[in-house]
Amino acid sequence: MLVYFYFISVLFFSCLQKATHEGSVKELRRNIQTRERELLEPPYETLDEDFHGVLLTVRTLEMAITDLDKYMKAVDKAIMSYHSMKMKEINMIMRELWVDIYQGQGL
Repeated sequence: MLVYFYFISVLFFSCLQKATHEGSVKELRRNIQTRERELLEPPYETLDEDFHGVLLTVRTLEMAITDLDKYMKAVDKAIMSYHSMKMKEINMIMRELWVDIYQGQGL
């Protein structure tokens, strides 16, 4: 008789657990439906479009930054080249003036 009551109590407990889990599943399904409805209302209804717009802006800015970086390096290289060329010219002019003025004679 004791075994019978044990099995009855186990069965009852299992039924309670099943009912509890079924209730949890129903609540989760209701929660999912509520969240899906919320996604169709403002401000979430245009979320995909907004995301793609922002993504396009970010990618465009990244490309612009890359292009500006290349441009900056090219300008820097051109400035350095121009500076070097002008310094050679100045040094050559100074050498010519030195030779013309002093004609190799000491002071």
